[in-house]
Amino acid sequence: MRADLREEADTPQRCPVEDGTRPPDAPAVTIEGKLVRARPAGAGARLATAVARRLRRMGYRSLFYGLRLRGSFPLKLLASPDDPWPGDAARGTDIALGRWVWGGYGVKGAVPAFDDITAPEPYRAWLHSFRWLRDLAALHDNRRAIAIAEPAVRAWLDRYGAYDGFAWRSDLTGERLIHWATYAPMILSGHDLVYRSKVLNGLARQARHLARSTPRALDGMPRLNAVIGLIYSGLLLPGGEDRLALGKTLLDTALGELVLADGGFATRDPSDVHEALRLLIALRGVFRQRQAEAPACLQLAIDRMVPMLKGLLLPDGALASFNGARAGNPRDFALTLDLAECDAKAIENAAHTGYQRLARGKSVVMVDTGPPPAAHLSAKAHAGPLAFEMAVDGQRLVVNCGGCCEDDGVAREIAWMVRATAAHSTLTINDTNAAQIRADHRVGRGPEQVGWTRREAAGSLWLDAVHDGYARRFGVLHRRRLFLAADGQELRGEDNVLAAPRRLALPGWREHASRFDLRFHLHPDVEATPTRDGHAAILRLPGKRGWMFRVGAPALTIEDSLFLEAGGRQRKNRQLVVSGPIDALPLTVNWSLKATTQ
Repeated sequence: MRADLREEADTPQRCPVEDGTRPPDAPAVTIEGKLVRARPAGAGARLATAVARRLRRMGYRSLFYGLRLRGSFPLKLLASPDDPWPGDAARGTDIALGRWVWGGYGVKGAVPAFDDITAPEPYRAWLHSFRWLRDLAALHDNRRAIAIAEPAVRAWLDRYGAYDGFAWRSDLTGERLIHWATYAPMILSGHDLVYRSKVLNGLARQARHLARSTPRALDGMPRLNAVIGLIYSGLLLPGGEDRLALGKTLLDTALGELVLADGGFATRDPSDVHEALRLLIALRGVFRQRQAEAPACLQLAIDRMVPMLKGLLLPDGALASFNGARAGNPRDFALTLDLAECDAKAIENAAHTGYQRLARGKSVVMVDTGPPPAAHLSAKAHAGPLAFEMAVDGQRLVVNCGGCCEDDGVAREIAWMVRATAAHSTLTINDTNAAQIRADHRVGRGPEQVGWTRREAAGSLWLDAVHDGYARRFGVLHRRRLFLAADGQELRGEDNVLAAPRRLALPGWREHASRFDLRFHLHPDVEATPTRDGHAAILRLPGKRGWMFRVGAPALTIEDSLFLEAGGRQRKNRQLVVSGPIDALPLTVNWSLKATTQ
């Protein structure tokens, strides 16, 4: 850790356990770093951006802008690329039966209810993006799929052939171009030449709009969808050379800002790493099919993201649950890594994104060592600094409460709950979030700096990290030190509450840090049995050896918790909780997890 976070945490380095074991004197490898949260734009800049965006939308609605979207009528697509990613056959079946269900919301009808303004925004985005064409294709019944897809495209063009503020949003337009081009055999198989001309002209008009709107597109994944949609139009529509050149330039800029040096995504959401990688792999396939030269940034980003994705996967083949990510389907990640064509090892020190992977023997520990992303990228970020997850023998032992995606249909209160600090395996002060989750879903005031030191010696690993998320309000820092034995059979931890340097606190309105809660959420498959002394619990996974969790003082309690699985499925689980008053600083809690012989 850097000096500015260690003024009140300058005790000598040692193994964070109660028995006093120290790192050996043998040569060791030490790496340290610090991440500082990006500062938000000032109020004036935000106001200017909002005004400019509103003026552009007003211009897009004008008759003059509609005339500017006119151009030559394409007679055909130059190619229809393959989609390397399988759809959801169950959802495709629902659609074939007239049930347009997604994200817990649904409408019955022969065609999608594009005009249903009462529907949740994510549901409307799903309809207008035409992502569901992939699910229809998963039915492997072309006649049935065509009978649904063509009327839906016809209905969309009849209603939204001209600019609409929502339907023509840059990211949705980009996705729609990708899916219409990819599934052109499904939507252009009929003999109605008027309809065919209308579809191709609609593609061209949307492509011209995308060329004008993409440079000012939204950020994060929406921006990437818009840019890649623009490139698809340049590669697959006649006369797209200028759009292709613009798309390549915008892609280089977007990847430079969104894909970090270690392969992480700027949102810090592990699932965004996977989604972005899938988009880039598919785009690379289109360049190859068209025998066009791909920009160097494309392969560079893929090569960076593969080791990052591997590093974010736990031994069960699914994602660790940090900052909005849900575990997902291991088969999806395996397919992505296979098609990436990149043989790279999992990253362990994701210093730019803010994750540390400790792996020894059959144990893997993932730790969140980063501050929240910049505010405009934080809509899915969690308030779980220094939280960790642990998998042993291929199964999850210690977890966070999970994440949820837009298509999960999770109730709003549950979606907010899993973002709270208490929903993570970390420490809370006064039952308060370490980062503010605002009403607009973004993360407000919270950790500004997270410092860490990683050390390896004699096969064992040490991690020493600290965050200042509670400094401004309570005048304290949270420091966590972990030790993973060389054989992976023991994890020892020490959590400290320390007095923060004065410049990090605000004495005028600071509250008193009076209580702490240290939580260890357990996977639903883990059975926890307390010991008689009240300071330990035996943890058992199905068919595996047990693990002993032990804490020095205060006593341990076992409480109910909640875990979100893929698809938003809620499962009951248990959590180990160590709580107590903060009578004096520094406060130290030592704990350990050790494999038993049975």
